[in-house]
Amino acid sequence: MKIFVGVTDHLGSEVNAMVQAMYSRSDMSIMDRLQTIEGNEEKELEIKNNLKKFYLGYGHKSIGQLGYTTVFIENVSILAAKIIENTPLYDGQEVSTRYLDFSDRPTYYPNIEIKEWQDRFITLYNSVLPRVIEQIKLEYPYEDNSDIKENVYLNTIKARAFDITRGLLPAGMTTSLSFMGSFDLINDHFGQMLFHPLQELRDIATAVLIKAREQYPHAIKSIEELSNLNKYLDGTSNHFYYEMSLDNSNSNINILINDLPLNESNVNQLEQVFSKRGSYKQELPKFISGNTIIENTSTLDYGSYRDIHRHRNGRISFPILDTKYGINQFYLDMLNDECLDEVLALVIEYTEWYKHSNLSKTDKQYSTPIGFNVRFKYKCDLNQFLYILELRSQKTVHQSLRLLMHCWETNFLDLFKEFKVDLSNNMFTDRNQENFSFKRGTQTFSQIV
Repeated sequence: MKIFVGVTDHLGSEVNAMVQAMYSRSDMSIMDRLQTIEGNEEKELEIKNNLKKFYLGYGHKSIGQLGYTTVFIENVSILAAKIIENTPLYDGQEVSTRYLDFSDRPTYYPNIEIKEWQDRFITLYNSVLPRVIEQIKLEYPYEDNSDIKENVYLNTIKARAFDITRGLLPAGMTTSLSFMGSFDLINDHFGQMLFHPLQELRDIATAVLIKAREQYPHAIKSIEELSNLNKYLDGTSNHFYYEMSLDNSNSNINILINDLPLNESNVNQLEQVFSKRGSYKQELPKFISGNTIIENTSTLDYGSYRDIHRHRNGRISFPILDTKYGINQFYLDMLNDECLDEVLALVIEYTEWYKHSNLSKTDKQYSTPIGFNVRFKYKCDLNQFLYILELRSQKTVHQSLRLLMHCWETNFLDLFKEFKVDLSNNMFTDRNQENFSFKRGTQTFSQIV
């Protein structure tokens, strides 16, 4: 046995992709092949031309999936960032609304009417934020003899204030993100995005593909080719959004084991293994987890929906951000009376405007605050369900999402209780309703780079 790690990382993504593909036709050792490549520009160009021939020319997608690159996309809307991330193959990171002050960030707006609403919500955010900070300091005063350092205390206070006030941020606020993916993913994902109903996304897709083709001309398809391939998407939003029928319930759950509803036999089989689960993040055997499929249909604010959306080992529907489910109650419950009156007044006024405005639903997303609720489905196997439940119920997680996790757990356990089975002792969620934690003040690494 021979194992080689990282020996081709220096070759560049195009060469690296084709070098891997060569295994399908040759058993030459990678170390022997490297001797023919390194320092040989003519050989590298030959390999790149072969990539172009077999991937771009013949369409062998498996080859395009062997080469990776990272795209950094800055100063785009929160709305656009989430759409860019809307693929189960996405790897990357986005600027957090929970740790950074968004008060002075610019916005993206498709027209001046949207901009006027964005400005009003941002003005309110800037007005409410310092008052919320002072309110939290009164609720959790700093003690000089505390083991908590003052900078950690202040970071925690600010982070909690951002959690409360972020619900006022319109989805047109700008952010930055990274997108790491294969050549094939970039071609497919951004190629389809050329026909997204939002102009911002069409512009982003065009810019990404042009830059990527400049960097990797042997692996990235031309705008013309991708446009011809995806033109069937032109003029419709149905391929990009999933709109659910109106439902005011918070959350409901459906479970299938081996493609069957819960019954005494499959519940007992699951319990035999589940009862041996003994710690947080411990996975069940794949033959149990993979055959236990859980679908949650839930209502959650768009800000926290973005966190659930990051869990890509499941399938999640992608909703349009609108006002029909109202603003999440968490953002209202955390305000004092003075701030609450101001927030409610603007939210009510905006909801009325939204209802009667002739602007498209897709464009109105830019002015809609991310504290408004959306309705979505999340479908995954049992291990992924437990991972999300236990991770996202921790005190450092946004409280609106924690409360949904408590709801998911209750619904899950209740279904099994119908068969007189209690799984709660083998689940490790944080069920404490209080979520103030000084860990929030230590979860920063901006100073190291």
